[in-house]
Amino acid sequence: MDFMKGKTMNELYIPKDTLEVFDDKPISSNFNNINLLLNKFPHFNGKKFTIYDSDKRNPYDVTTKLKNEVDLINSAYLCSQIRQVRLQRKEFCLKPDWRFVVGLGGESVFETSITLHHIYGFPYIPGQALKGVLRNYIINEYFAEELEKAKDSKELDNEVEKDNLFSFIFGNQKQQGKVVFFDALPVTKPKIEKDVINPHYTKYYSGALPPADHFSPIPVFFLMIKDTSFVFNIGIKGKDIDECENKCYTSTLWKEITEKGLMAFLECITIEALSVYGIGAKTSVGYGSFRNEEKIPVEFEKLVSGFKSNAELAEESIIGLIANIKNNCCLYNIQEALKRLTEDLKNSQFKQELLKVILDSLTKKENYERLKANNQHYELIKYGLEFKKYLVEQERQDIMCRFDTGFNKCVKEFAGKRQKVIWKSF
Repeated sequence: MDFMKGKTMNELYIPKDTLEVFDDKPISSNFNNINLLLNKFPHFNGKKFTIYDSDKRNPYDVTTKLKNEVDLINSAYLCSQIRQVRLQRKEFCLKPDWRFVVGLGGESVFETSITLHHIYGFPYIPGQALKGVLRNYIINEYFAEELEKAKDSKELDNEVEKDNLFSFIFGNQKQQGKVVFFDALPVTKPKIEKDVINPHYTKYYSGALPPADHFSPIPVFFLMIKDTSFVFNIGIKGKDIDECENKCYTSTLWKEITEKGLMAFLECITIEALSVYGIGAKTSVGYGSFRNEEKIPVEFEKLVSGFKSNAELAEESIIGLIANIKNNCCLYNIQEALKRLTEDLKNSQFKQELLKVILDSLTKKENYERLKANNQHYELIKYGLEFKKYLVEQERQDIMCRFDTGFNKCVKEFAGKRQKVIWKSF
């Protein structure tokens, strides 16, 4: 790909075709998608890509390019989708005690990295990271004997996975874990700031020289999050909860689960793990520790409630489809209506209305006459046969009689010599 440096880009190396879109206009200094800023408009100081440069002639600080208020609407949308998943869930809100960063050592053109949503750009905590922290915490707290005897991590995994309740939660090589750990999403506007790692003995760490006081420190800047609350969700199928709580396990976890219940235990132990162990990088120096918040902020809940449920959206689309068929009986609309008819429509009123408009469309001669001009009337007959099969399968004799009368007349008039072939296919 052809790259070039723009005069107004302030040392930003971007593809030439992207630069042409900007037409030499300066890029806005206010980004609300942090992932876009870091990965599509990285700063290059002539030697390396960097998020901060103290050079007096050409200073740069990526945090000054960010909007002070990152929009939470996308986080609220994802939260609304999680709440519609058909699982028994525990939802709770946590806030970092100080600072935290997840994905510091991830792949990046910079010396450090940070985990950001690949589409919306906001910082989040991946579900697999949460699962890993909780798994390690339970091993350390409940499997001390196995931890002491194990020679390596592989042997330790083999031992703890013999515990059937541990494997029920987290899974093993033979079975998938029953508990789902969702990504933790920000519920307050993320506050992203820069911090610094200041290694003094770089040459010693690289094995070039022994440590000495005359070495100059080489600061490495990285991004971290502070003062940002997150919503956590843990889910499991209802039948799996029943299986767990009604079955007697020979497990060191069984006593606490029977006392609290599985979901209450998972919530309690997750909060405990994040407050004691923390999550992400630099936990040994205080990063990544979380504390429990009483509830999700009202402002965020309002955003979440503003999104319609999947059921509401499905109903709206059916209403629109019915209106489209009434206004324009095209093949696509009929095909889509037949497809929706076979779906599990909870609203019987919509189902009846959909049946009625399909019946009317497939029994009107003018629809066949209009499509015959493009030799498409046979497609409409085919959809009529599909509808007839559906009525037979559903035993809808009340509609079948009305449909047969009108549809058979249309087939007789417009199918011509192909009538026998058509009825034989049915």
